[in-house]
Amino acid sequence: MPSAISDSSKARGSSPRTLASATIQERSCCLRSDEGGCRTWAGRSASMGPSTGSHQDHLEAPVTANPSAEDLLRAERRLQAAQLAGDVAALDRLLDDRLVAIGPDGARYTKEDDLAGHRSGSSVVSDLVEEHLELVVAGTTGVTFFTGRVAGTFESSPMSARLRYTRTWVHDIQAGWRILAAHIAVLPPDG
Repeated sequence: MPSAISDSSKARGSSPRTLASATIQERSCCLRSDEGGCRTWAGRSASMGPSTGSHQDHLEAPVTANPSAEDLLRAERRLQAAQLAGDVAALDRLLDDRLVAIGPDGARYTKEDDLAGHRSGSSVVSDLVEEHLELVVAGTTGVTFFTGRVAGTFESSPMSARLRYTRTWVHDIQAGWRILAAHIAVLPPDG
């Protein structure tokens, strides 16, 4: 039975707090499933701040036997924190070995391409502000739809853009949620 989450920070107030090396904007989103109803879930967006220590406890989470929308949301949040921190070990855990990602220019990237960029410092995410997040879970497959502003460097060149990421996740009992495929599109700055 598919379930879905929709989260829009524009419609809700948020209060910042610091979690390790990232400033987190707290807000809530709604988990929906085929049965109807709505449960509130705390969500976050992150932007890079001064490092205050280890972020490992935020990036590690237990693997559950039954995939859920809540677990997928936690995996998306760990991904965002790992991107901001440049945490290659956390990214390695969150990216499936078979990853195929298509960039805004149509270029194809693999897991090794992504990890190599973070290792070398040629790909750095310095700011990540989530505007909207939706997700759908059907069995052991999940999809996240992220819209937000991202800044940093890509292939050693400065970049700042409003992006939409569509990520397809797969769940297995040993690794939990991992990204199998992704597509990135550049959006107009204000709409």
